[in-house]
Amino acid sequence: MYTTGQVEGHSVECLVDTEATLTLISKSLWDLINDRHQLTEVQTPLLSASGNNLTVHGCTDLVLGLAGKAYPAKVIFADLDISVVVGIDFMK
Repeated sequence: MYTTGQVEGHSVECLVDTEATLTLISKSLWDLINDRHQLTEVQTPLLSASGNNLTVHGCTDLVLGLAGKAYPAKVIFADLDISVVVGIDFMK
């Protein structure tokens, strides 16, 4: 399921993915907001739904807006085709 969300004042397309364990943001979105956040290293390798390794650049905390509300979220910055993948960690 897709929905429109907000990250740092930018409208973004979000894939709500109940199979994703973590919430991810794309390189293109990171390029828009990177001056406001520091990345920490991610040691665990991540796999895409197709089983391919994802190139991960780090993680950070930011505010994700959905359905008119703002929520703090820990996100992983990775090479993705979609701006945001909302994982089960965020949905909990």
